[in-house]
Amino acid sequence: MLPLGADTLELGPDVAVRDVRLRQTPAHAVEPETVRARPGDVVRFIAADPRGYAVAFDTAALTPEARQFLERTGQLRGPPLVATGAAWVVSLEGAPAGAYAFRSLTADARGLLLVQAPAPAHP
Repeated sequence: MLPLGADTLELGPDVAVRDVRLRQTPAHAVEPETVRARPGDVVRFIAADPRGYAVAFDTAALTPEARQFLERTGQLRGPPLVATGAAWVVSLEGAPAGAYAFRSLTADARGLLLVQAPAPAHP
């Protein structure tokens, strides 16, 4: 279960939630700077203070497959996060493996989401 304000999202047993905290501290504006996930996981970008944040994936640095996935799923850019604890959840269901560079536009900080290839199925 993933709490989302007054709602909750039920996740499958193999789904991991990867948190990325956003703050104005220059040394750790995006923490962690590198996030590792698998297709099917979710990444939650969380405002760690009330200053307001906007997060977007760097379209120039994405592979065509990653960009198409984010465009198709409407996840190239998140909504404004205007309160402490506000979150944007990105679903990686069906995401191609690869590097997904992102930016905290308001803190002028960068991070990297590494989506690992799914493990091969065992017969």
